[in-house]
Amino acid sequence: TNRIYELERGSLYTYKGNYEVFLEKRAEREALAEQKETKRQNLLRRELAWLRRGAKARSTKQKARVDRAEALKEQKGPAVSGSLDFAIGSHRLGKQVIEADNVSITYNGQALISQFNELVIPGERIGIIGPNGIGKTTLLNSLAGRIQPDSGNITIGQTVRIGYYTQDHSEMNGDMKVIEYIKETAEIVKTAEGDVITAEQMLERFLFPRPMQQTYIRKLSGGEKRRLYLLNVLMQEPNVLFLDEPTNDLDTETLSVLEDYIEQFPGVVITVSHDRYFLDRVVDRLIVFEGHGVISRFQGSYSEYM
Repeated sequence: TNRIYELERGSLYTYKGNYEVFLEKRAEREALAEQKETKRQNLLRRELAWLRRGAKARSTKQKARVDRAEALKEQKGPAVSGSLDFAIGSHRLGKQVIEADNVSITYNGQALISQFNELVIPGERIGIIGPNGIGKTTLLNSLAGRIQPDSGNITIGQTVRIGYYTQDHSEMNGDMKVIEYIKETAEIVKTAEGDVITAEQMLERFLFPRPMQQTYIRKLSGGEKRRLYLLNVLMQEPNVLFLDEPTNDLDTETLSVLEDYIEQFPGVVITVSHDRYFLDRVVDRLIVFEGHGVISRFQGSYSEYM
């Protein structure tokens, strides 16, 4: 059966078959519009820089360039969704978060963690640092309740809901589309004020434009898969966020988005990282692995510790 769909600019197109053909054509137009807008923005930045250097319309060529810069400023890009408020709500977090009591863990006869005590309170931003292979991820897994210590106890509060970004995202189904993968976790999330944010809007904020949301996961690059996996963790609306070496996997743009998210995140953040800049941005205090199971603490940023 022929189906007629009215598209942009009042044009009418007739498609034989199902609705996916229409979606594909619309996605192509949106992608083209985004490319043109990116080129316009780049050109405008160059022309504005030229104007700021004191360009004067002393010749016909210079006057034409000034006019072109003014015309670029007047142009409007394609319509986009409003800026997304990143103050995403999370499940209520009670006073009891996580407490480690005299925890010890050994591996192959070597002490990774020895008689470790820690009390995590609401609102904290904690970084875990130390050399590779010293036990940082082991500590993170034990605090998350994923592994049991050899001795001692770890108590996790009843209201705690952990979102855990690990370095392994191999469980993603490559035959699912990007939007299907996210909607399987949640179709909407809510801001702290109760406003609704759709899965499509969250994907856009995480650099997946609408056309790309119909892409199969198997066709994504490694960096895009890690970004999608991170969003899936955040869509669970955790109130405690664990990050294991996020800067090893995520590109600069995605890290910037993650930093914005953490800045407005109302819960607890605990991250393992070697990245000085990232730690300076997102943590207030450090848990420091010194070797042979010895762990110390430092109140302050990574730069201050160094």
